[in-house]
Amino acid sequence: MPIRVTHLINSLGQGGAERLLLDLNDHWDRDRLDVRVIALMDAAAPIISRADLPPGWRVVGLRGPWDPLGWRRARHALDAAPIDILHTHLMLADVLGRRTAQRRGLPVLTTLHSPAQHYLGPPERRPSLLQSAYERVARATPGLWVGCSEQVARSFHDHPRWSADVMVVDNGLDPSRMTLDPRAAAALRQELGLREGQILLVTVARLVPSKGHRVLIEALTGMKGLDAVACWVGDGPLRAGLERRARVIGLWDHLRVAGSWQDVTPYLAAADVFVLPSLREGMPMALLEALAAGLPVVTTEASGIGEEIVRAGAGLVVNSGDSEALRAAIRTMAGSPDLRQAAGERAAALFHERYHAERCAAQYERIYEALAAGGRTERR
Repeated sequence: MPIRVTHLINSLGQGGAERLLLDLNDHWDRDRLDVRVIALMDAAAPIISRADLPPGWRVVGLRGPWDPLGWRRARHALDAAPIDILHTHLMLADVLGRRTAQRRGLPVLTTLHSPAQHYLGPPERRPSLLQSAYERVARATPGLWVGCSEQVARSFHDHPRWSADVMVVDNGLDPSRMTLDPRAAAALRQELGLREGQILLVTVARLVPSKGHRVLIEALTGMKGLDAVACWVGDGPLRAGLERRARVIGLWDHLRVAGSWQDVTPYLAAADVFVLPSLREGMPMALLEALAAGLPVVTTEASGIGEEIVRAGAGLVVNSGDSEALRAAIRTMAGSPDLRQAAGERAAALFHERYHAERCAAQYERIYEALAAGGRTERR
């Protein structure tokens, strides 16, 4: 009989955890696993519509994190679900799911999708009410904890308010969802107003402080002699301020702000270099998409997999927040066709070696089987 695994997540919005579940769905061994997904809240911009949800997926429909009637429905949905193992994602779902697992006596596994500061607060500051609640639940509920990257796991081990062990299962991506069409790429470059031979620097990220767009603007300032255009794919609360800043410093003619797109592969196909200047990450799926597309990468050590990118020679990695180092790395990568080609080839190889959804699914399957058998799993 297949092991019945239920994933509990905050919503099915446009985030990395949500994309991970969608990509893993096509790679589970259905003879060994019966996998279902419960999303607590409706998403303003869902990664998949309710009409297209895979079998066994449902949205409870909480109106927000403080909806008491919605929480009652969520608890009822969890209590009624046939579950052998509960797998939780993101803070609200983690708290509810771990309490439910404790009450029902279920094995529970939690994937940590961001560094420890997001869940627990900076070590030197008082945590928020939600972060304090998370710490209490973590201490009170036995079960496995998994970081979505080695960097995330390390951040928990180093945090003074955390005591549990954290395993590592790298996030995975299904490249079959990406269609890299050279004709569409050429048309997009023309639409963006690029001249023949101009370098296109693409960044795919929400326009929020943690993604580092303010640092990127300063890095791009004064890059005389580099015939390049930067294109930002994403939207968010910083957009108006970033656009004003780009105009003030004379960068506007070399910047395109494309807004939010569910399918970003046309931009990746059109790009020469992928730039991600993050200040804080777990493991961004946009970065995995860039690797899968065979793009050379310029990013920061906060990107979640900077060490692997350096090891593989897939790109250049600098300290987060350092605009001068970011400027130098962009200039180096954009200015060398040979370096771009070599790094792009190594990026594709790194993706298939380590970050394919099939590999991620197989790792989780081994953990589920160990949990179902009542055994222990070793940290990897």
